[in-house]
Formats: sequence, structure tokens, C-alpha cells
Amino acid sequence: GIEKANFLGHSLGGAIAQQMAIDYPEMVKSLILANTTSYFPDCIVSNTVRELDKALRNSTDEQFIDGICQRGLYNKDLAIRARESFKLRRDTYIQTARATIGLNFLPIILLFRKPLLLISSSHDVVTPSQNAFFTYMFNPFAKVKHISNCGHLANLDKAEEFNQAVIDFLL
Repeated sequence: GIEKANFLGHSLGGAIAQQMAIDYPEMVKSLILANTTSYFPDCIVSNTVRELDKALRNSTDEQFIDGICQRGLYNKDLAIRARESFKLRRDTYIQTARATIGLNFLPIILLFRKPLLLISSSHDVVTPSQNAFFTYMFNPFAKVKHISNCGHLANLDKAEEFNQAVIDFLL
């Protein structure tokens, strides 16, 4: 199997990548956290999860994904491409979102001494760019890439710039 890997977590996947760094530190070569946060306060996240759960119950998969694309994209012309990239699993999506309530990875980030890249976007309404800079305060060894005129779905909104930041970091 794979002994070591570079982990990239986008949005909710950022929580999963950070948990991997805790559970399997020997497997983590580097960590890239994109449009995510390292702190999921109960008072904010529990409300967000309730809203997501309600939205899931009151919409079709297509409607829910459309909502994500509308909130997540700065360039709305990319909505069709974004919709095509989403595969929604209702059961695991809300379960994973619930699991983040109250998580605080900042103590781990403080001690993390492997390469760390934080990617944020200027127009991210889901996880505002302040989250990346807050995380950076806990690990000044991290590199920060801020993408302008870009929403939460930076990997789609500004795919070339996002991918180049990842490539530059890994090389």
C-alpha cells in the first residue's frame, strides 16, 4: 500500500485531512487545506448543519447541488461544470458535517511541522478567507495562497491558479 501521501482537503474534506494528520501522522507527507477551517465552533456549525439537513430534506439532489454551486462560485458561468462534478451522498454528507461540530484542530496545527499550504478565496461565503489566516496564526511555517475574485469552489472557479498553487507547493 501507500506508505506516505500528500493530503489535500477542500471544504468539509479539510476536516477529514486534518483528522488524518492526527490519526495517521506517519502517512502524512504534507497537508493542503483549501477553503476550510481548523476550528468548527459548536454554536456556528450546529446551526449550519441544521440548515443543511433542512435543505436536504426539502430539495432534490439537483436542487441541493444547485444551491451549493450558487453559493460556492464567484464565476456563475461555471455552474454547469460545477454541477457535473458533484456526487451527493445524502447519508454520508450530513453525517460528516455533523461530525465536525465542535472540532478544534488548532492545537494540532500549532505542533504540525510538515509542509502545510492554506488556500483561501476572496469571495468565499462558506469558509471566509479569515479562516485561513486564523489557522496561519497557529502555524507561521505554513504557506498561504489567497485567490482573488474566487468563491468557495476555488478548485473550479480558478482551477488553473488553484492547481498551480498545489503544484508549486508540492515541488
